[in-house]
Amino acid sequence: MKIVIGGQVEKKEIEKMIKEFDPSIETVVKSDLEAAMAMKTGQADYYFGACHTGGGGALAMAIAMIGRDKCETVSMPGKKPKEENVVKAVENGKKGFRVYWRSYRYSCTHDSECIKSKRIMRGS
Repeated sequence: MKIVIGGQVEKKEIEKMIKEFDPSIETVVKSDLEAAMAMKTGQADYYFGACHTGGGGALAMAIAMIGRDKCETVSMPGKKPKEENVVKAVENGKKGFRVYWRSYRYSCTHDSECIKSKRIMRGS
């Protein structure tokens, strides 16, 4: 499995959490445009993007390239991710995911849990 990481913030931290969860997952950090193109051309299985608000910036290029129907916001301020919603999104064919990212130095517990979701990581 290959996950491309875009968005505006903390890309290396997202990559680190993915690798801590499962070192066998191939990851690559790219700009938003490059990451979205990797999805469009089949060079990656999933797109993860993080932004400060969860309101759209992290996933804008992915939405433009692969379509809103393939993308999902899994957390934003005041909305923690729920595993059952993430599982449903994957089962419904979602490939692009955005998360609200509180700076790692303050605490990003709920985003860590989102990224560690076994269902996303396994693609099932």
